[in-house]
Amino acid sequence: MNPFTLKNLYPNLQPWERIRLLLSAQERQDDVEYQRLFNASKIRTWYFSEHLLAEQALHVLTLTFITEQLDAAACLFLGLTQLALHDHKNQEWEQMAECSAYFFSLNAQGWKAFCSAHQFPAETLVARNQSGWVLSCCEQYIPTLAPTLEELKPLHAGPWLTVPEIAARWQSRLLDMIASTPLDTAGNVAADQSVTLMQKD
Repeated sequence: MNPFTLKNLYPNLQPWERIRLLLSAQERQDDVEYQRLFNASKIRTWYFSEHLLAEQALHVLTLTFITEQLDAAACLFLGLTQLALHDHKNQEWEQMAECSAYFFSLNAQGWKAFCSAHQFPAETLVARNQSGWVLSCCEQYIPTLAPTLEELKPLHAGPWLTVPEIAARWQSRLLDMIASTPLDTAGNVAADQSVTLMQKD
């Protein structure tokens, strides 16, 4: 089938057919083809509870937090393993372990501060979005290994993030996802949003 004929079929693609082709275009870094596929999709009107997209965005944000924490834990344990295997101090592995432990601890505090500021149950969100035991174990173990900022400053160049800055980063990420559903002053979703969404198939 020639490209011109295939292009004419784009409006009739089923959702998963289109998604596969969109992913293939992304893999080839073909932005023109991606936009052609995207723009050829049918428009569908959805009706749902006004809070739904904001709630889903919060769960996506929680998954991002979980991923960051597990990545930091993996980097820490890789560094510690390499130090143990070689039975001597290697500055790069030592720095990796120290910074990973510090980030894990700081990120956890920043996440809790962000959730507390907006009356979100931090632990419940994490529990709802992952079923393993590794993260909860790391939360008990890693903070005991994490160096303080005062201990890190003489060893590594900054700048160093603070808990308020981490909390602000989580809030900024959420706001980027829910531009049409802003947080109100109490951290709850504002109640004057439309219940109609125009969405691509």
